[in-house]
Order: sequence, then C-alpha cells, then structure tokens
Amino acid sequence: MAATLGDDHLALSTVQKWAAEFKRCRENLEDDPRLGRPVTATTQENIDRIRHMVMDGRRLNVNQIANTSGISRERVENILHKERDISKMSARWVLRLMTSDQKHTRLIMSQANLSLFEADPFSVL
Repeated sequence: MAATLGDDHLALSTVQKWAAEFKRCRENLEDDPRLGRPVTATTQENIDRIRHMVMDGRRLNVNQIANTSGISRERVENILHKERDISKMSARWVLRLMTSDQKHTRLIMSQANLSLFEADPFSVL
C-alpha cells in the first residue's frame, strides 16, 4: 500500500482495527452514540443568550460570559467569533460587520476624500 499510495496510505494498525470491526459484523466505522452531555453547547438559545449578554454589557470578558451562561470558555469563544462574528476591540465587544448606515457614511467620506485628492494630489502630502 505504501508503494502504491505514497504518503496517503493508512497505517497498518488502522487497517487491522477496521478489519476486526468488520469481522464483528459492523457495517460502518462511525462511532456509536454516547450517553451524557450533548455534543455541542452551540444551540440557538445559547447563541441568543450570549448575544444579549454582550450587547447589554460590552465590557464583559470571555470568562465572565462563560461563568454566567454555564457554557465552557471554548464554546463561548466559538459562538462569539464564528457564530456571531464578534471580536473584542479596546476592551469592548463589537460586531465585525458594519451596518448599512456605516457603510453609506464610509462611502460618502471616501468619495469626498477621493475628489479632494483628485483636485490637488500634492496638497494631501
């Protein structure tokens, strides 16, 4: 296998483990469901709760949010950064995306600056 597949080949121990599982009449190699805690704490309810916490108290840190909500620090970071697209700036939580009003204001200011520059490019320096 190593000669045919190169670096992409499976380890012998992995192949032996799979062969043993199939001999025991297993039909797939996925893990069996486990009892206990759910797979993730990233539910819509938790996402909404954390969003409200951040918007009400923007100076909260990740540990305070995790302790208050009862969710692990890693899940809180995942919700903030990946689910809600929020990052910490100057000790405050802010949305990374601008609102349509902010985008419009930025467009107007950029156009004004461009027209000033085009009128006299050396006055800017």
